[in-house]
Amino acid sequence: MRTERAAIGEARRHPFLDDLADDVELVSSALRGTVQGRDAVRSVVEALARHYTAQMPWFLDDGGGMRSYVDFDLVLPDDRRGRGLVAIQRDPAGEVMGLNITFSPMDVVLVIGAAMRDDGGAGRAR
Repeated sequence: MRTERAAIGEARRHPFLDDLADDVELVSSALRGTVQGRDAVRSVVEALARHYTAQMPWFLDDGGGMRSYVDFDLVLPDDRRGRGLVAIQRDPAGEVMGLNITFSPMDVVLVIGAAMRDDGGAGRAR
């Protein structure tokens, strides 16, 4: 497994948003259910990211398989620090079929989850 530290803005291509399948599914520790569909998933992922003031990504590459991971540190507006992990599942053509975004520690999960619910729908899931 190759591990690489990447600066914010260093990557020219987003590690998964550019490749979302029409029927992609998102599950997150900050959401109450599943989000489905390219536009809905993109909207929720972008809304999640608006709830932290800094993101320092670590990209973990599994060597070109159908699963990859993005691990990142984050800072909330109240200066709490946390971690995020995105598990990315691709189909054989390279389209992203599934995302699982988890946050830790629990106080970070609760703050982001509450902020998503307060967004008036950005965090609503089925």
